[in-house]
Amino acid sequence: MQPDVFPSAFKSVLGIKGRPFQSQYEDVLLERVPDSKESRDVIRGWVFRDSDGRERRSFLDSSRDEQIIFDPVSSQMISLYPETKIATVLRLSTDNQPYFSALTWRCRVLGLAGELVPEIIAQAEKLGYKTIEGLMCKGYRMVDHSGRLATEFWYSDELEGVIQIKSVGEGREYTWRLFNISRISPDAQVFTVPENYRIQLFQDP
Repeated sequence: MQPDVFPSAFKSVLGIKGRPFQSQYEDVLLERVPDSKESRDVIRGWVFRDSDGRERRSFLDSSRDEQIIFDPVSSQMISLYPETKIATVLRLSTDNQPYFSALTWRCRVLGLAGELVPEIIAQAEKLGYKTIEGLMCKGYRMVDHSGRLATEFWYSDELEGVIQIKSVGEGREYTWRLFNISRISPDAQVFTVPENYRIQLFQDP
């Protein structure tokens, strides 16, 4: 793999300043087992980013209780649990911040695509350009060493983030996309803990 095939921002997709937006997202995992029915797990929700790089992921499905706020300004990740009115706050260090910052954007592709670790990529190529949700995006495709997993990413320079992902492997197919993108700065309250929540503070060792 040529080291310059993928944009460097793929490895730092949160904490982006000056690129506010809010959008819905859809995360779909299809699994096919021989002599069994196809299973389809769908997650939908909202993603918010302000001008300082704070981001929040919220679920539309009420059965998924956790909502996540990643705040690079105060170096913390906040998990909100509306049912119990509890907020857990994890202080982020320089070492663990890149790991936790992957949670909002990369979703389940981490397990399927190996978090873009160069050692597992046998082939990588550029796919050119196409417009997605009104944004000009650059496409990239990678194949792992086994040849059984192929993943496409469509990246927007304007948002400095991934807009679509499709990963196809043996017996499974994963897609992730942003849609209904609005280039407005979300209300500041989106990134704060509600006053009626009980806060539990965790310090990373």
